[in-house]
Amino acid sequence: MKKVFDTREYLEKAWTIVEALTIEGDNQNRFKGAMLYSTLNICDGMQILITNRNFVSANILFRSLFEYLFRSYWLSRLASGLELDSAMNNDEWPNTKTIHSLIKGKSDLVDLLADEKLKINNILHSYIHGGNQNPLSNFSPDNIIAPNAPESEVSYLLGILQAIVFVILLEFVHISRSEEARRKVMKLYDALD
Repeated sequence: MKKVFDTREYLEKAWTIVEALTIEGDNQNRFKGAMLYSTLNICDGMQILITNRNFVSANILFRSLFEYLFRSYWLSRLASGLELDSAMNNDEWPNTKTIHSLIKGKSDLVDLLADEKLKINNILHSYIHGGNQNPLSNFSPDNIIAPNAPESEVSYLLGILQAIVFVILLEFVHISRSEEARRKVMKLYDALD
């Protein structure tokens, strides 16, 4: 489970970059940053849950993580001032399908993550609504109930987490306009396995 600890190290470096940034401007810009920060918090929580072999809770957060990411990207890159105000002041957002169509084609990495979400959408739905995915993953070959997620599934989840963290960092660079942060983000990306 080397990837679990590698992801922890990656997240710690990401936090170091994010916490050194200054988000200047109005409340709209700070709202964008706060949404990205919230998304990074979900990544952090998921990694901690995975470290503790709490795959059920980590899986449940997976769908929320995607939604936060896509909303964050939409806020950062596409939302008009009126749409930002509506999201910030009235908690009114475009529906999920609309956000997916709006962000499509704007970033290869975001498109890849959206495609991954669509591929596993039925599983994500099962996780959220208490379907059979999580209970069945706790069946052990030894006729006991225990966390039994295959390493390939855990590795996949952590790979998605790492990609999402990279998008979050890129969007922080975009809204902060920090060249120094961009260099740090690219150096961190180059160090990934």
